[in-house]
Amino acid sequence: MLRMEVNRTTFPLQYPWCIGAKTNVVKKNAVKRVEILNRHLALYRKRNNELALIDDVCPHRGARLSSGRVKNDCLECPYHGWLYNEYGKLEHVPSIDKGKRVPSRADITNFKVKEGSFMTWMYPTAEADDDIGHLPSPPECTELLDKDRWDTVEGQTIVNGNWIEWIMNGLDISHINFVHEFADEDNGVVKDMHVYTTPTGVRCVAKVIPKASTFLTGFLQVDECEITSEFIYPNSVIIK
Repeated sequence: MLRMEVNRTTFPLQYPWCIGAKTNVVKKNAVKRVEILNRHLALYRKRNNELALIDDVCPHRGARLSSGRVKNDCLECPYHGWLYNEYGKLEHVPSIDKGKRVPSRADITNFKVKEGSFMTWMYPTAEADDDIGHLPSPPECTELLDKDRWDTVEGQTIVNGNWIEWIMNGLDISHINFVHEFADEDNGVVKDMHVYTTPTGVRCVAKVIPKASTFLTGFLQVDECEITSEFIYPNSVIIK
């Protein structure tokens, strides 16, 4: 197991960040806590099926908004019932008489969020009034969408570690021989390695020596296998 000792505190914010698989994010009129970019956010789905993402803290007494409920397309604080809309604006305080103004400095940060073909993405620097339909769709692994040739196995987990190290380890072709079972750890040579820049990241192509899964299939084994490891900004690694 890799052990990462240093956690990065800065992130490339000019690119959208993946929140999770589209099918495993949040149901309609439901809310969940999301931990990303060293902060906690509240993600909820409105009645029209659109997602909203705001800071997961009520500035009144610090309660988690994600522990509350979705009410009239807003998040209701579970402590005093303050209502925050998708833009992080405080809309209602139950303890204030009707017609009186709510606190003017109680608004919180909101973030744009968009569902792609397979993943759900957060846009860290998008403005509150940006049209979500005009935000660029991040590149995704096309094999995940090819249902005729591929089956997908979905799952997610949160791991602690240096995010740059996770990316660099994914691009490091030589780890294939020891981490993944199809390569030969007793013959870990890497051949014909080439690195290319792409419009969305970096691609590394090389050849490794595979091994048969059993002695019965040894005669079918090819001598070399081409491996492609690709990094897509800001935090995706694809190994083929």
